[in-house]
Amino acid sequence: MRRFFLFLFACPLAAQVSSGSLIGDVRDEKAAYVPGVTITARNQATGFTRATVSNSYGSYRLDELIPGNYSVTAGRTGFQTLVIPSATVEVDQKTRLDMKLVLGAVSEQVTVTASQAPLQTDEASEGYTLDSAFVTALPLPDRN
Repeated sequence: MRRFFLFLFACPLAAQVSSGSLIGDVRDEKAAYVPGVTITARNQATGFTRATVSNSYGSYRLDELIPGNYSVTAGRTGFQTLVIPSATVEVDQKTRLDMKLVLGAVSEQVTVTASQAPLQTDEASEGYTLDSAFVTALPLPDRN
């Protein structure tokens, strides 16, 4: 009996994920990758802000974002600031936002109003968001 409990506590348990990510590549007008771009995501409902800098390959990743709508900005010296007013982050999903920066002064701003693709092509994982009405309706052995 004691060995069973030790085995149970020694096994890693799968955790529920309650956050999502923004990932993507930053390129210039000639499709060259742009390193050193500061990408900032701001949750429109809470004001929570997270920032990162694109790596030497122009890629960036913002993890542990609370699900919701974010406004995303990207900027670097010598380029116009890019603003994406609405990007949706969902639970356990990686939302891809590839960005194209335009040469110009930092004070100039480009606003993108295109929507993101609903299909995730970065990995083959599956996830669902369940609303409270669905969970409440689930049958339980001790509930009438």
